[in-house]
Amino acid sequence: MTFFRVGCVLLVLFLTPLFVFPIYDAYALFENPSSITFEQRKRIYVPASSGATDVLTIPPISIGTQTDRLLVASIALDNQGSNGDISVSYVQFQGGVGCGVAANSQNFTSAAIANNAGNARSEIWYLVNPPENETCNVIIKLDNQIGNTVPGASAVARAVFFSGVHQGVSIDGQFSNTGGPSTIPTVNKVPNPTNSSQIIIDTVSTTIDEEPVTTILGQNQIRINKQTFSGVNPFNSDWSSAYSYQNGTSADVAMSYSTTSNSNWAISGIVINSCDIGSSCTVVSSSSSSSSSGDENGSCRGDCSPPTLGIDKNNKRVVSNGFAFNKNPVDAELYYTPYPLITAYVGEENAIDLRIYENDGPSNLAHVAVAFGLGNGETFGQSNAMINWDRSFDGKETVSLIDPYNVLANVTVNVTEVDCDDIGSKCNHVTVYHTFRAPLEFNMVATNIWDHDRNAWQNYFNHGLQVVGESLNPPNIHSGIYKGKIYQLTEVEKNKSVDDDGNTWTFDYGIWNKDYVDTKKADRQLVNPEKIWAINHVLKEYSIGDSSDASTHDRYHDQFSIQKEYQIILAESLLEEICPKCFDDEFEEIDNISYYDFDVSIKRTDDPEFANSMKLESEKAEFLLEEMINSFYPGRVFEEE
Repeated sequence: MTFFRVGCVLLVLFLTPLFVFPIYDAYALFENPSSITFEQRKRIYVPASSGATDVLTIPPISIGTQTDRLLVASIALDNQGSNGDISVSYVQFQGGVGCGVAANSQNFTSAAIANNAGNARSEIWYLVNPPENETCNVIIKLDNQIGNTVPGASAVARAVFFSGVHQGVSIDGQFSNTGGPSTIPTVNKVPNPTNSSQIIIDTVSTTIDEEPVTTILGQNQIRINKQTFSGVNPFNSDWSSAYSYQNGTSADVAMSYSTTSNSNWAISGIVINSCDIGSSCTVVSSSSSSSSSGDENGSCRGDCSPPTLGIDKNNKRVVSNGFAFNKNPVDAELYYTPYPLITAYVGEENAIDLRIYENDGPSNLAHVAVAFGLGNGETFGQSNAMINWDRSFDGKETVSLIDPYNVLANVTVNVTEVDCDDIGSKCNHVTVYHTFRAPLEFNMVATNIWDHDRNAWQNYFNHGLQVVGESLNPPNIHSGIYKGKIYQLTEVEKNKSVDDDGNTWTFDYGIWNKDYVDTKKADRQLVNPEKIWAINHVLKEYSIGDSSDASTHDRYHDQFSIQKEYQIILAESLLEEICPKCFDDEFEEIDNISYYDFDVSIKRTDDPEFANSMKLESEKAEFLLEEMINSFYPGRVFEEE
């Protein structure tokens, strides 16, 4: 199976301090349904023998109009130099000939760090949706200098451009590990991804000058490139690094490498989500257009700009107050928008107001959908309460619901054209009227909009919307078997139900669990006033209501004797209550019970006869052992100790 095509030229220039390795071809990562595509990658290598610097400048990465973009930077650092441990301060996408990105506007986010103090360090950073049609450097600022600082430190920085990545939750997890000296740098993937729409990438930094290769522990890894540096003490030290990736459905539980010599190492990695998860891939038009986007590597042609509630493809705000629930507006951000928790009530009408800008005019807006009740980590398509508005090419409007649990009612959608004050153009004002019939399990609200060219975008608003009140729907009935008995559960509130015996159950992590019931019974009321006085006198501060607390001491507690007396008095009183005549019999015949006197016993070791027998047997054993040794080693003389 062919995974990629590589076109490269190797140049060895001994006087060049920085080494740049560009690879330009785009290729699909695996032969599976994942939409993630390697678009481009470049790197820079700064050996310990080069000039001192605290900035790594990766040559320009060309971002076209590919959809669902992600830019990842991995940095492998040598901590053996005179400056000690070195770390990344920030990573930015800016600078270079023809770059139109404003300074300090495109900042990466740190995803994973592994630091082996005094030896090696690796870090991974990422930038979601870098601006399209821009060719800029990736700038990595370090907190200390590398290069020829005597002794010097080395570094490799790599930038990788992906498309087809989930824009809401691009990074699903991170992992890191350090160790050594050993020959197998390894990091476990916890939790281990099992989704074919995910990939894992990692980077490793070691303290030897040989190439780390993937091992049988990570046999499904694909190593992209590596770098080594042979040091000459005391001026610099041996060092190497590597970078690899792996499919999310791999059976491997670890990302690992192998070296022939022991080294100290640091390895870190991340899990990247495909936009296939939750069907969140941006939909583009399949028809051709006379106005080309100029993107030679991407699939988009013609109009590639989706409608927006706030920010356009260049991160410029074109709509203010793009989202409002019951007249509580907010400026929509690119994906996730912080939104204070709003309370709505069952049975009352609500309204969501959306102001939507479409670059081809308001009439080109084709679809608006609002989803309610999403939980943490869930995507738009996982909602069970969704309102859809669609407009055909001939202007016919339809409203549909996805509402399997009947929580929505009285839904109407009103669409008008209004002025977009931010850009002096027209926008669609979409008002979605609706009533909730029941509370929702979670609170996040999401929108999904696209135009007639099938350019789509999603926005998420959290904390979102909390719906409270008694459900107007008949209670849900659930049946199941618990400890061999069939139960029928009737929901009485959110995540709470009651069975036919009156026991309460809680819905947690997809399972109905029976609530714990304290089965401790209160002591029966005592009837003898004198006994009650005696108990209170013995227990001092205790009363009859405290009797359950009076039996909590073990036999080593200083109050155990008092507790025992209390139990005796309690037992006599209860027996008198249950069987008043039980105390009438005097049991005189108890004096006729027979008994036996046992002889006085002594320890065996104190018995003279037994001690003499043990001594005799010991002498026999010593004699036999000496005869056996003489038969095995005849004529041999053993020195006395």
